[in-house]
Amino acid sequence: MNKTKNLSLKQIIHIADKVYSEGLGLVKQAARGEECGDTLAEFIARELKDTYDPKATKKKQLSEAHRVMFLAKNDIEDVVQAFSDALYHGEDC
Repeated sequence: MNKTKNLSLKQIIHIADKVYSEGLGLVKQAARGEECGDTLAEFIARELKDTYDPKATKKKQLSEAHRVMFLAKNDIEDVVQAFSDALYHGEDC
């Protein structure tokens, strides 16, 4: 990571993109507004773009990106759990 006071949106997107879907470039593609065919990549790009503050310190930028991705992960885990409950415990829809 560089020693600058803050990160560009491109750098924030790069952090997510290099690990998402084996680094295929889908988050970067979605961030550029290009059709990538992956709605989760589009969601990640949109969340990072919507919460990006170019004036924040690098630490605050990374903290915010972490926060929004953590909340999204929790929401997805809740949905996965609901499907598990429905599948294995017969909970109604």
